Amino acid sequence: MYKRFVYLLISIGLFSFLHTFFSGCRLVDGQDPGLDILNGNSSLAFNSLVVEANCMVEVNAGDNFNCQPTITVNSENIAPNQLSWELSQINTCSWININSANGNLFGTAEIAQIGNCLLAFRVKQDRPKNENELPSAEIKSEEVKSEYALSITVKPPKLNVDFKNCLSLIGVGENFSCDISAANGVEGSAFNYELASNNFCAWAKVNSKTGVITGSPTTNHVGSCNLVALVRDNFGSVSSKEITITIPAVTVNVTPVSCPSIGKVSNSYSCQLVGSVNLPDKNLVWSLGNDNSCSWININSITGIVTGTPSLAFSDKSCSLSVRATSSNGIAQGAFMTQIQVAKVSFTVAEESCSGSVNVNSNSTCSLKATTDMPSPQIVWAKEADNTCNFITVSPGSSNITISPSVNNVGTCKLSVSATLGGLVKAPFSKSINVPAVPISVSLASCANSLSSGASYNCMAAASSSVAGVSYNWSTTAQHTCTWLTIDANSGILNGSATIEHTGNCTIGISAKLGNASEGIVNKVISVLVRKYTLNSLNDIPLGSQSFGGSAVAVDNNYVVVGAPGFVQGDGSTGKVLVYYRDTGQSVLTLKQIINPSTSKMKSFGYGVSIKGSLLVIGAPKSTNAITSQGAVSVYELSGSSWNLAGVIWGSSSAPNGYFGASVSTDGFKILAATGHYNQPAAYVVQKNTSWILGESLDFAAVGSSSGPERIKVALNGNQAIISDKKAGTGQHGEVHIFDYINSSFIKKANPLSGAASEGYGSSISFYKNWILVGAPLGNGGVGSAYLYEKDGSSNYGLKSILKPSGAKVGDSCGSSVALYEKTFDRILLGCPTAGSNGGSGSVYAFFHNPGTGVFDVESKIVNFAGKANDQFGANVAGSAGLVAIGASLFDLPNYTDSGSVFVYAESP
Repeated sequence: MYKRFVYLLISIGLFSFLHTFFSGCRLVDGQDPGLDILNGNSSLAFNSLVVEANCMVEVNAGDNFNCQPTITVNSENIAPNQLSWELSQINTCSWININSANGNLFGTAEIAQIGNCLLAFRVKQDRPKNENELPSAEIKSEEVKSEYALSITVKPPKLNVDFKNCLSLIGVGENFSCDISAANGVEGSAFNYELASNNFCAWAKVNSKTGVITGSPTTNHVGSCNLVALVRDNFGSVSSKEITITIPAVTVNVTPVSCPSIGKVSNSYSCQLVGSVNLPDKNLVWSLGNDNSCSWININSITGIVTGTPSLAFSDKSCSLSVRATSSNGIAQGAFMTQIQVAKVSFTVAEESCSGSVNVNSNSTCSLKATTDMPSPQIVWAKEADNTCNFITVSPGSSNITISPSVNNVGTCKLSVSATLGGLVKAPFSKSINVPAVPISVSLASCANSLSSGASYNCMAAASSSVAGVSYNWSTTAQHTCTWLTIDANSGILNGSATIEHTGNCTIGISAKLGNASEGIVNKVISVLVRKYTLNSLNDIPLGSQSFGGSAVAVDNNYVVVGAPGFVQGDGSTGKVLVYYRDTGQSVLTLKQIINPSTSKMKSFGYGVSIKGSLLVIGAPKSTNAITSQGAVSVYELSGSSWNLAGVIWGSSSAPNGYFGASVSTDGFKILAATGHYNQPAAYVVQKNTSWILGESLDFAAVGSSSGPERIKVALNGNQAIISDKKAGTGQHGEVHIFDYINSSFIKKANPLSGAASEGYGSSISFYKNWILVGAPLGNGGVGSAYLYEKDGSSNYGLKSILKPSGAKVGDSCGSSVALYEKTFDRILLGCPTAGSNGGSGSVYAFFHNPGTGVFDVESKIVNFAGKANDQFGANVAGSAGLVAIGASLFDLPNYTDSGSVFVYAESP
């Protein structure tokens, strides 16, 4: 090794010298070329010779070296046969020879040549030898040559490695043996053996001297592994060899001989298994696997025979039979699994006798029968969770079900029971059972057909049925409209007291219930009686659409006057007045006379009417004579049985829209007619002086508050008059001014009567005896009311009370019309034209002056049972001597929309 190292140093030094010596020289013909020995594939050009050599630079000891250089001749003066090859003096690769003729390099390196050497050779031109040749000195100076050098490395000899007698398949526990052979072509070489780092056969080991590999794999080594051996010689050569070894798994093969897939409850089951193992020891140990779900199975650990008897718990169930076979040393294991279906036990329940309908308080039996293919079955009977027939009794050991419904079980229910076999297999049975309702008869025979307002009503309802000794639960039904009447749920006693609000007919609707569903119902119509106002018939109502009949009404004794200001006459005038008369003892009023406008200039004729004695006054506030809507008042006097026109008085022509005659009143001698324009006096007196003429005017400071035909209302009463302005006074509270008739003139009292803000106070007035009645239809929180004033000893009036009808509702507009009259006692009519549960058909409250208390009590509520929404029943009211007229200005006569009408009532004795 030391000699090789020295040799290498000498070679490197020599290379460096040559490189320095030749590098950087530019050669011309006849000169030595520069020599680059560091590039084995380089070429040099000297004059006209270029040498190229592609020689191997590494060679193993013992291998043949061969290299054929080439030369390019770039001169016509040099022939190829004039060239010769030779090794250079600096060549150190002594084992390499050269063919002088063609330059072929060849040789075989020996062990001694291991290391680096310098291969150096050259080619040159030989000068021809003839008689003309030049002197030797000149020849030398013209010699053409080229040199080439490269480093050659001689490596240790190749190492050949192979496996001998190596099996690629070996079983677990078997001994493995394998030889490694190595050769490098050098006699007497020594080798060292080892397993490579990428050897994955961990169970193998190698003898480093002999190369013998041995080992025995275990179950942990099952699979394939790469056995990799590494060999080194004493010259430093290394080589490896790889082989794949497969270690198959050790298994036990389990084969069923006879293993049925079907089992049967309470029958023996057997399964024979055979096992084989690829081990010398063939003995096996048998056991059930952890995943065995056939818990009724047993196995013989020696023979592997499986036996067992399925219990009822496995009826109609599938389980997994899992068996394990293990070699006696525990290395190998095999498994077998199969599904065993245990046949379903036959178990059914059928009906033998079971009625689908059972009456209340009866007893019956539902007989059932259970059938099974098991011997000596243990059967238990029970109700199911979805059973809704809670009146059945089930005995665990009996198939007979007792059915005993009560009154609380009426209806259809589900009979649901089951029979359970051995506590495990259940067979259900269900059937619909109907318990018919018990017919109940309900009677109100002890209940009166009518009662008076304010009286107590008390009676007992009676019920009977086929079920004796039971109590009924009483209640009212949806048909019960006698809302003031209640019933005791336990006793059936009806009790209550009707008020004026309950006037008329209502229905007692009663239900008697027995248990959960049996029910009897009865209805009875009763009448709530108050002071009776009997409707009188009118033999004719000659009105058309938009006539607005009943916009004004007046009554005096047996006369009823009805104004229809919207009726269209053929001459262009509008309005007419109907005069009815009631003959003594008759309930039908006869139309005595139709009064039409006396001239086509009359408009809204009948807007205001008043009658007293033999004088009838009719106002037409929108009539036009000299100017628009100056208004007119027509006066009629009774002559015999006819009303004859006695005069027409026109309103002032000083300004349009005076609306003279919008409200009129007469006491049989004088006439007071209202205006409607704030620039005119509130009212005028119309008096007779040979003929009827316009007299003095009545006025007050608040007249300028508003304008329109509804602004002013007037009323006469003996030697006094009242005039209302519903928008007069501070904040337009409304005012009523009182005038005393003194010395043929009316004198206004200093202080008017007034109401509260936004009540519509003064919308209607009535003046009778010692009473003044003023309507306020927006008062009382929007319900409506009326102010009643009483005259004192000084002819002044103080507030007696504010009438607020009980039961009236917001929006009823009570007080839109008012009237005072007398029959035995002083009476009041209070119109509520938008009242009523049927959408606002209207109603009228009647009050009487109770001498015992000195106040006006409600005695009746008058409603139009044939009315409909927005009839305006009660828009105007009037009364006299027990005869009452109520106007319904938007009532629809047959085929006539908003024709209007009047309804006349007579007080009962």
